[in-house]
Amino acid sequence: MEKPSHFIKGFNEIRALAAFGVLWCHVELYKHREGRLSMYDGFLERFIDGLGKNMVDVFFVLSGFLITVLLLLEQKKHERISIKKFYIRRVLRIWPLYFLVLGISFFVLPFIVLNTDWFLTETHYYNLINTVDYTSAFPYFMLFLSNVALVLRLIIPGASQSWSISVEEQFYVFWPWVIRIFRNYLLPFFLIFVVIKIAINHTNEFVSLSHNEKIVLKVIKTIRVEMMALGGLGAYLLFMNNKIYTRICRLRVLPYVILPILLGMLLLDKKGIIFGIIITLIFSYIYANQSKIREFKFISNLGNISYGIYMYHPLVMFLCFSVLNKLKIDTITYNLLAYSTIILGTILLSSLSYKFLESGFLKLKNRVYSLL
Repeated sequence: MEKPSHFIKGFNEIRALAAFGVLWCHVELYKHREGRLSMYDGFLERFIDGLGKNMVDVFFVLSGFLITVLLLLEQKKHERISIKKFYIRRVLRIWPLYFLVLGISFFVLPFIVLNTDWFLTETHYYNLINTVDYTSAFPYFMLFLSNVALVLRLIIPGASQSWSISVEEQFYVFWPWVIRIFRNYLLPFFLIFVVIKIAINHTNEFVSLSHNEKIVLKVIKTIRVEMMALGGLGAYLLFMNNKIYTRICRLRVLPYVILPILLGMLLLDKKGIIFGIIITLIFSYIYANQSKIREFKFISNLGNISYGIYMYHPLVMFLCFSVLNKLKIDTITYNLLAYSTIILGTILLSSLSYKFLESGFLKLKNRVYSLL
């Protein structure tokens, strides 16, 4: 596969690891809910409980970093940022797969579940499908407000993982305007923006809130723009060749310092702004040392389909667990079959989706540009 001119070695590998981290968390969470032996029941409970959210934060930081780099490169090359082209790129990359998964989750999956007895052995998703208010949830998901739906407990089997996609789309609405309007004041803007968001996140610790205000605060907390802004800040400092930050990011010893800290934070499930700073430093180090970064082709290829892995794996889980729950097998065999079928099934489905759906829409980009 031909790499784009802005291809950054190392980023795809992190995408793949983050996507499979979310999958791992969801598999263990499912087993815990079904009363099966799970890592939630052992000494790794904190780690596995926070793994999904932590890996999503990795995606958020990466989005902020990469989008900021691309916008700054465009501004430098063309002396302007085309907001129209930016939105077209995002629509062609995000929308086709997003709406396909919504279609399956809102229409195909409920129809099959309610009209067959195939999924009776899968109690968690089955019960949700029979009780959730699809009519109330539909507008939220269609308008990229699935993070709001999640706060309102409108959980849609197969689609609720899209809350993070909605958050990214909300971020994309205003971020190119920020880069375009505040290009001469980006550093103070980033810093003030992050500080304000952190303060809002902790409002309930200092102020008594009503029920509705608490709901609004929960929604705001799901909008992890501080993580994306941190990624953007790291990209900006490197792009502007900030001497201190660039020198730090080129230190050979940096990975040996931050990786143990990162591992400790993951094991203790210590999320927050420090975690975002550590992830930003990792992306900054990779970007600043491209000549030294080794590409792992197989993992990098998985990174290409990481969007599909993230979006499809709950649907694959539903199918695989429904089959496995019909079998009378021991715990070890159950776990081996669960992980192998879910991982392989998700990779296969994501690969087919990328080849026959997502790539086709990405190729439309230049045609659409020519019409502007």
